[in-house]
Amino acid sequence: MLRAIGIAPIVGIGEQLNGVHEQPRALAETFEAIVGAIYQDGGYEIIKKLVVKWFS
Repeated sequence: MLRAIGIAPIVGIGEQLNGVHEQPRALAETFEAIVGAIYQDGGYEIIKKLVVKWFS
Protein backbone atom coordinates (compact mmCIF):
# COMPACT_ATOMS: atom_id res chain seq x y z
CA MET A 1 0.00 0.00 0.00
CA LEU A 2 2.76 2.45 0.86
CA ARG A 3 4.47 1.80 -2.46
CA ALA A 4 1.18 2.47 -4.23
CA ILE A 5 0.85 5.97 -2.79
CA GLY A 6 4.41 6.82 -3.84
CA ILE A 7 6.33 7.17 -0.59
CA ALA A 8 9.58 5.49 -1.72
CA PRO A 9 10.99 8.55 -3.57
CA ILE A 10 10.78 10.73 -0.45
CA VAL A 11 12.45 8.32 1.97
CA GLY A 12 15.57 9.82 3.52
CA ILE A 13 18.80 10.15 1.59
CA GLY A 14 20.64 7.75 3.89
CA GLU A 15 18.10 5.04 3.23
CA GLN A 16 18.30 5.67 -0.49
CA LEU A 17 22.09 5.49 -0.47
CA ASN A 18 21.96 2.22 1.46
CA GLY A 19 19.31 0.82 -0.86
CA VAL A 20 16.73 0.25 1.89
CA HIS A 21 14.25 2.89 0.72
CA GLU A 22 11.93 0.18 -0.66
CA GLN A 23 11.95 -1.92 2.51
CA PRO A 24 8.70 -1.95 4.50
CA ARG A 25 10.34 -0.52 7.62
CA ALA A 26 11.71 2.55 5.81
CA LEU A 27 8.38 3.11 4.07
CA ALA A 28 6.47 2.78 7.35
CA GLU A 29 8.75 5.22 9.16
CA THR A 30 8.41 7.75 6.34
CA PHE A 31 4.64 7.31 6.31
CA GLU A 32 4.55 7.87 10.08
CA ALA A 33 6.54 11.08 9.71
CA ILE A 34 4.25 12.34 6.94
CA VAL A 35 1.11 11.59 8.96
CA GLY A 36 2.60 13.31 12.01
CA ALA A 37 3.59 16.40 10.04
CA ILE A 38 0.18 16.72 8.40
CA TYR A 39 -1.52 16.24 11.77
CA GLN A 40 0.64 18.92 13.39
CA ASP A 41 0.04 21.36 10.55
CA GLY A 42 -3.56 20.67 9.61
CA GLY A 43 -5.17 18.91 12.54
CA TYR A 44 -7.08 15.73 13.12
CA GLU A 45 -9.86 16.15 10.55
CA ILE A 46 -7.44 16.68 7.66
CA ILE A 47 -5.29 13.65 8.47
CA LYS A 48 -8.34 11.52 9.16
CA LYS A 49 -9.68 12.25 5.65
CA LEU A 50 -6.32 11.47 4.07
CA VAL A 51 -5.78 8.22 5.97
CA VAL A 52 -9.30 7.03 5.14
CA LYS A 53 -8.68 7.87 1.47
CA TRP A 54 -5.29 6.12 1.42
CA PHE A 55 -6.59 2.96 3.10
CA SER A 56 -9.92 2.72 1.23
